[in-house]
Amino acid sequence: KTKAYYPSIVETLLHIFITDLTWLRRYRDALKENKALNSSPLLSLEEKGLRVEFESDYTKLFQYRKQVDGVMNRFVDDLDETQLNSILKYKNYKGEYTEKELWKTMLHWFNHQTHHRG
Repeated sequence: KTKAYYPSIVETLLHIFITDLTWLRRYRDALKENKALNSSPLLSLEEKGLRVEFESDYTKLFQYRKQVDGVMNRFVDDLDETQLNSILKYKNYKGEYTEKELWKTMLHWFNHQTHHRG
């Protein structure tokens, strides 16, 4: 148990993992030519199913985490300056359509992980 945003370390790691999947899906939808995003079956995972799966065996979360980290690394390696400066259009968690420079969304995305590490 923790006194942070989420009641346990596993819940915190799950939140970060699901958020990473959400951002990777947004990037996949915008950058259809990115091989790392188009070839990853992880982006098809459903949040509800993950919660159930990880409740019974949280070591799977660590296995998936390593795989997602690999996808993230390959995705970033494939980006060029034009793509980084392009506008990303996506729907936020409130269901609102949003437009931001891709590099700014990536900065937010990476900072999200450090925010929850406290």
